[in-house]
Amino acid sequence: MRPAGRSFVALPRVVAGIAALVMAPSAHAQHVERQLDAGLVQASLTGLASTTLLFASGSAREVRERWGWSASASVAQGGTGGPSGFGTAGIELAPLATWGWRTTIDATLGGAVGFDGTSSAGHVRQYALLFGAPVWLGGAIGETRRAVATSPNTMLEAGLAWPMGAHVLTLEARQLRTADFPLVEAAGFGLSRAAAAYDFRDVQLAMRLRTVPVELAFVASYRSGYQATTGEGTTFSAAAEFPVAEGLRGTVSLGRVLADVMRGAPDATMAGFSLRWAWPSGHVARSTTPASGSEAMIVRDGTGSTLVLEVRERAEARVELAVSFLDWTPRAMAYEGGRFVARLPLPPGNHRVAVRVNGGTWLAPAGLPRVDDELGGSSGLVIVP
Repeated sequence: MRPAGRSFVALPRVVAGIAALVMAPSAHAQHVERQLDAGLVQASLTGLASTTLLFASGSAREVRERWGWSASASVAQGGTGGPSGFGTAGIELAPLATWGWRTTIDATLGGAVGFDGTSSAGHVRQYALLFGAPVWLGGAIGETRRAVATSPNTMLEAGLAWPMGAHVLTLEARQLRTADFPLVEAAGFGLSRAAAAYDFRDVQLAMRLRTVPVELAFVASYRSGYQATTGEGTTFSAAAEFPVAEGLRGTVSLGRVLADVMRGAPDATMAGFSLRWAWPSGHVARSTTPASGSEAMIVRDGTGSTLVLEVRERAEARVELAVSFLDWTPRAMAYEGGRFVARLPLPPGNHRVAVRVNGGTWLAPAGLPRVDDELGGSSGLVIVP
């Protein structure tokens, strides 16, 4: 069933899709982001010659207490064809905050345009924050248009992000269906019997290590066909991000990525380098007064520096901590001995800290110097040598 002579010159769309994924911010981050990315990638498909691709992308995102918006766009040029682009626009809603957990609805509409076809998709994701760890359920529906056919595509997903101090472990599972035969047959999958579409199950494990000054990311993915689909595949990739200058960071990446059926991007092995220019970001704090009943201190020992935060509230309260170096992801504080307590190891650098009670306003903890952010609020400042 493989189309004869099909070489998938749509390789620039791989880079466009990856650029959009790299720019994707973490869930529940309460801040403003504006950044530009540019770089080059050496990519190849099995049995095809390597191709050098240039890409550029940009994104903007703002998340407040109850709502937010995001937009991104990327373009890639390389190979034997013309340029390829990818763009998304989305809205986030946080309609519910109850004792011990929080939900967020994230809806995104995106599309890709390439010289050999176009794709479009709508994506909805429901988050819940359980015991300080974001979990989510989601789905997407879209289609890919090629010269040979138009393919409907669907996806169901579930995931968990588990913070471990300065590091984050993410586990995701997906179920996909597509009729894009050129895409999946080029990756080595087939049908054991006549069927209208290919069905897949994906599992992805990612580890982000936040060290100073380098941040490392490792991703392992496994895909298997089921029902009438045969074949399986495993991929590994790694990336290292490091500072270049004030507001400018570089990234080196290497590995193989699975075909993206929602964007119509093929399976590829890639090595690349990119630069990211990010504008200052901060959380949405709406008060310039410290949080009452709170106390913060820094404890230093032979292994490093630890932020110790205590908040005096009733046992039934919900108290959360957010720190800049963890992308302002809210973390639930534990109730111990008549107060809420958090102990968080901090890497060297300047960090900002905020607390809130029962989903209220983010406030600077008492005991730390307060600094104003670009949104008119304030947070506590921690400096670790």
